Amino acid sequence: MKKLNDRNAKQDIDKLVHSFFSLFDNTKKKQIHLDLIFDLFIPEGAIIKNVDGTEIYRLNEFIEPRKSLLTDGSLVNFL
Repeated sequence: MKKLNDRNAKQDIDKLVHSFFSLFDNTKKKQIHLDLIFDLFIPEGAIIKNVDGTEIYRLNEFIEPRKSLLTDGSLVNFL
């Protein structure tokens, strides 16, 4: 098993976070591909929001309302 040092782990985490947020980039009328979120998570993956209480979203639950915002013109500059 390959042991990762702290620098490699940080680079891997940074890459994963960048990949996640880039899914929501609709600037310059970019086509979004939110279904690629499934490539970033394990099948049982969930997103947890801990602001004003705790909300837990399955990936499909998380994607659907955001897909509408990003494609119907409501949200034009996320990043």
